[in-house]
This record gives sequence, structure tokens and C-alpha cells, in this order.
Amino acid sequence: LLRGQPIVSTQLKACLASKAHRDFYWNDKYNPGEEQFEKILIANRGEIACRVMKTCKRMGIKTVAIHSEADASSRFVQMADEAVCVGPAPTSKSYLNMEKILSVVKETGAQAVHPGYGFLSENTIFAKRLEEMGVVFLGPNSKAIRAMGDKIQSKRIGTQAKINIIPGFDGEVDADQAVKIANDIGKSYVVVFFKVVFASHAISGAFGDKL
Repeated sequence: LLRGQPIVSTQLKACLASKAHRDFYWNDKYNPGEEQFEKILIANRGEIACRVMKTCKRMGIKTVAIHSEADASSRFVQMADEAVCVGPAPTSKSYLNMEKILSVVKETGAQAVHPGYGFLSENTIFAKRLEEMGVVFLGPNSKAIRAMGDKIQSKRIGTQAKINIIPGFDGEVDADQAVKIANDIGKSYVVVFFKVVFASHAISGAFGDKL
């Protein structure tokens, strides 16, 4: 680029703003005649909630935002068609306040809940309660969340489905047994760098302790 020249040309700007460009990159194509939700509650905040609301707006779906007292003036709250405060600033008393959120779902008549990620998105009880209310949880059903949330159970399911999984042990062991199992696994694989990680079977994500 030459000094003083615009980074984005006028022609490129016109292309990016064109309907053809938008149609190419938007991946939320849907049949206008297809039955869809009229109102969705987003059980999250910030950029996550904003993105969901933008898509809902394009599809003509009304949105309900939940927020803490501290987030009352946030952008995602202003973007929503409806907004309800679910508690004070601490997330344990607001975005994780399951009973309050469920009551808001009922009061607003939301037909579905988008959990985003974090907070209650992997909470089996939350998904199950919504199912019992006849409200759609926009994510895995409660049985899938329960199965995948347990590392031991999820590895067994993967093995049964003949999916390649990392070597490991799916039972309870003491320290001496763990060392022996780790050594046995190490002898079975030719590796340049080898780590053994111990992690709780009930914790999501990749948290663990390196041996």
C-alpha cells in the first residue's frame, strides 16, 4: 500500500456492501414459510447476546434479554425487545440464578432459550426444567449434556461409537495405580513429548493436573 492511499478502495467497499456479498456470507439461510419461534430468551450477556439478537432480528424473531443490575445500561439490553433484571451484579445471584431465569421465561412467554456459552449452557438441570416447561433449549438435550459432561461416560460412548479417542483409563485409581497406568500408556506409543493429565471426570473443559 502507498502512503496516503486508502486501505480499502471505493470499489471494495461497494462490493462488501452489496446484497450479493451479504447473501454469500450469511449462513442463516432459511425458508420464510418455515415455522419458527416468535420469541427467544437469551440467557447470557455481552457480545454473545448481541450476536444472537442480530440474527433473531434478521429473522423477525423477538428477543428477551436477562441482565444483572450492573448490566442494566449495556448494549445487549438496549438491543433486546424486552429486558428483565434477574439480580445483583454477582453472577451467582443473576446469570446463574436458575429459578429467577425460569420464572422470566414463563412470564415473557419465550418459546425457546439460547444459553450462549458458559453460565447455564451445560447445566443438565436447567435444560431438563425447560423441557418439562415445553420450552426449547437451543442446544443439546439434557441427556446429551449429562453424558458429555462426565469424562468417563463420554469416553465410553466414544469407544462404543468407534471414535478415535486419546488413550487413558476410565475408572477410579489411587496414586500408585495411576503411575503404572501412565507408564503402560507411554510404552504403547512412540511420542516425542509425553504428558499425563489427571482431571476430574465431572469438570468440563481441559482443566487438569500434569504429572
